[in-house]
Amino acid sequence: MTFRVDVTPLNPEDSLGRAAAEMVDQGQSALPVVHQGVIIGVLRQEDLLHASQDGLSDTTPISEILTPDFPVILATESGSSALRMFAELNPVILAVVGKNQEYYGIVTIPTLLSNHNRASRLYQVGGMATPFGVYLTDGTHYGGAKPWMLAVTGAVLFLLIAASTLVMGKVDPFITKLPVAIGIQDFISGALGLILFLSFMRLIPLAGIHAAEHMTVHALERGEPLSPEVVGRMPRVHPRCGTNLAAGASLFLGISQSHWLGDSELQLLVAILVTVSFWKRLGSFLQEFFTTRPPTPKQLQMGIAAANDLIQKHYNDPQPPPTPMRRILFSGMLQVMAGAASVAILTTWLANFFPILRTIVR
Repeated sequence: MTFRVDVTPLNPEDSLGRAAAEMVDQGQSALPVVHQGVIIGVLRQEDLLHASQDGLSDTTPISEILTPDFPVILATESGSSALRMFAELNPVILAVVGKNQEYYGIVTIPTLLSNHNRASRLYQVGGMATPFGVYLTDGTHYGGAKPWMLAVTGAVLFLLIAASTLVMGKVDPFITKLPVAIGIQDFISGALGLILFLSFMRLIPLAGIHAAEHMTVHALERGEPLSPEVVGRMPRVHPRCGTNLAAGASLFLGISQSHWLGDSELQLLVAILVTVSFWKRLGSFLQEFFTTRPPTPKQLQMGIAAANDLIQKHYNDPQPPPTPMRRILFSGMLQVMAGAASVAILTTWLANFFPILRTIVR
């Protein structure tokens, strides 16, 4: 839990006088009591007040008055879980512990709210995956991967499309022999080509980095701590992912241009209805099984590093809310398109010397 506060705990043999001095020095209204690295209780200011009213001297060991029943939270839990515990149990502090009650620190409401509000003041965060790491932006700054790295993403995506096109060039002759209408043959060919591209996407590291980007954005939007344990629990599917838009476009074009109904107006209507009804569901399915895969710890750390970089830039250089044009410029789409276009131009030129490439550029 990155929201925890590292304070010096008390020892059960410490005196009440020393405990009171420690609370003043550390600016805390309660402190954990730890013995051999394991937390055994909590001492609060009200405990000291009651001890004074009962006539106990300052030399009395705090073990005689500490509160043994105290709420704790595992270090792997989120800030939201801690806030819920404060609301339900109303403790002064929450002790952060490991699986065996080993002491890690404490959590207080001010530190939780401070960190939560710090992340929530970011403008809407989006991002992209690059072969070099995660790119995140709120439309005013970017964190993680550099903009030029997005161009490499565009180049990689074009190469995946090129590879699937080359393979489909070998498969299409068999599809044309199927005893079905030409429109259906075209639909089958397009669907297989898309599945092939998505399968290639799933196999490369970019899919894991893509997942890390989504999971980090989820954590930011929920105000969760940016720790591997917490970010690793976030969903890989994100509703604003470009995969959803691509799914919608593919669904619409695949139905409207296949001519399998014979009536172009009816087919256009069917394409619109099906796209509106299923584009998000299809996009989520594609994200889950094709365009992302469970990230490695290193890829997860790429997302966390990008988020911390973005947060730092946002607060070191405050900017007004981004305009639509600025959002487009920072979104990374232009860089991705530039990278894809560059490789496409190069491929077109190389096709003059390597006939096999003409399948891609025709």
